[in-house]
Amino acid sequence: MSKKGLYQIRYNAILLFEIMKSPDVPLKSKAMIAGALGYLILPTDIIPDFVAGIGFTDDLSVLLMLMNQMQSLITEEMQQLAAQKAGSSPEVAENLSI
Repeated sequence: MSKKGLYQIRYNAILLFEIMKSPDVPLKSKAMIAGALGYLILPTDIIPDFVAGIGFTDDLSVLLMLMNQMQSLITEEMQQLAAQKAGSSPEVAENLSI
């Protein structure tokens, strides 16, 4: 997977974690985020992570589907914090997230 793809996984995972920490987010949404983040760290995936080139494709798909559902909960502050923690500027992260 490319550096851009790995950054996108890192940024979106951190952003989902920031969403989950917010007290304004419903419990059902927090549970969905916890499930997606759990799937990301589990070694047993639909496509195992060690498969060269495509191993993280399923992880990225899960994160992006959930990011699409959580769009209304994302604040500018969450995006900036996630970009900072992921190691890039918010402008770069904005071009990568859904």
